[in-house]
Amino acid sequence: MYPRTKTGAEKYRKKKRIVEIGLIIKHIERFIQSDPAFETYDLQILEFGSGSGFQIPCLQRLGRIVASDIYTSDEIKRIPRDVVFLQCSIAYAPFKDGHFDLVFSNHVIEHIGDLSDASREMKRIGKPDCIYAFTVPTNIWLLLSLPAQYYLKSQQLFRLILKAGKDARETEHPNKPDLSNKPAIIRGLDRFRPRGQGVIYNFSDCYRAFKIDAWRRLFERHGFVVKEVHPILLYAASEWPIVPVTDALNRFNICSSVLFLMQKE
Repeated sequence: MYPRTKTGAEKYRKKKRIVEIGLIIKHIERFIQSDPAFETYDLQILEFGSGSGFQIPCLQRLGRIVASDIYTSDEIKRIPRDVVFLQCSIAYAPFKDGHFDLVFSNHVIEHIGDLSDASREMKRIGKPDCIYAFTVPTNIWLLLSLPAQYYLKSQQLFRLILKAGKDARETEHPNKPDLSNKPAIIRGLDRFRPRGQGVIYNFSDCYRAFKIDAWRRLFERHGFVVKEVHPILLYAASEWPIVPVTDALNRFNICSSVLFLMQKE
């Protein structure tokens, strides 16, 4: 409930992710059990956006894993030998047609700029009954990130003052508007406006795009049939977790992350 140091934020994030992936796997297991097309848990699974490989041990409860990401982290090099890792983009997946039973991602979709190519590839490499399990952030998470955003911005302002006018630009967002030709006061104001997440820089645009119904429409527009939608957890940004991690409000769709279980049209 208070601002965390960088180390404290990492510890909090890890604890939160353990709870989150546990709930996600339970929902996927129930979905598999209800589908006669899946007689065993020996699934061929693709996780894209694997990062450090943190979720791989949980996914192994469901079958054999192929992990992938657009970069290779030091941590992913230490994954079990029976897990295959490939550095690649999901928009250009180097897999044969109809190969996977489950295509999985957790907080990755919001970082894909053009979902058209990625969706086409995901549907190509999935078997006819392939399950697509994507967990995404909600607009509630974005609202709860505001204290953390301004906490970090205040730190940036303090460093800017200490540098006595020297340039101390924050880490650039890939879709941040080019304000180089704007007056200094406009550039300064932009530095302290709240921003979105992933590829959507504008906070208002991101808030609308992260609504649960907006995610559903996006997936349906790209050729997926939404079978189940599960609110997962309510939590805030790890730098300033102003609410406790809980699933007590899921019945009211008050959540920070939501799981979509889908199949192809």
